[in-house]
Amino acid sequence: METYRINHFLARVIKHNMDVNPAFDIDMISLPDYRIIDSITIDSLYIGTDLLLFKNAEKVSIASFSPAGERVIFALDYAYPTGSSDRIDCVIAFDRGQVNQPICHLQSKPQACLSTTDNADDEGRDTSTHCRDAIREDTVNTRDKG
Repeated sequence: METYRINHFLARVIKHNMDVNPAFDIDMISLPDYRIIDSITIDSLYIGTDLLLFKNAEKVSIASFSPAGERVIFALDYAYPTGSSDRIDCVIAFDRGQVNQPICHLQSKPQACLSTTDNADDEGRDTSTHCRDAIREDTVNTRDKG
């Protein structure tokens, strides 16, 4: 667990055992009464319109985590089941008493996911096994409603 000061709030990051439960929680805590205002569980990330589910990865690890103004910046190493991996950079803004969903992008697109006519469906989306196993395009809300 780590705690960072973000303006008038604390951001508490609770890292689970990523091998057993690939997820982490971020709590927004008010000062000076130390009350949890909002909380989010991160167990998946959108990269554009694609959803990377941590449970479908070979391994997910937090490479870095740091505060930056009213935001938290973090990087993840995401290993696909086929053996390739990506570094994913994300930003989470703390805004009006809530923790926003992360905005993420790949530092580099994995070679196996580059769209080609051999790997693309009719809409140009990649259909390689490697990408299909790691990416799910339906909407899943990762916000903790509890």
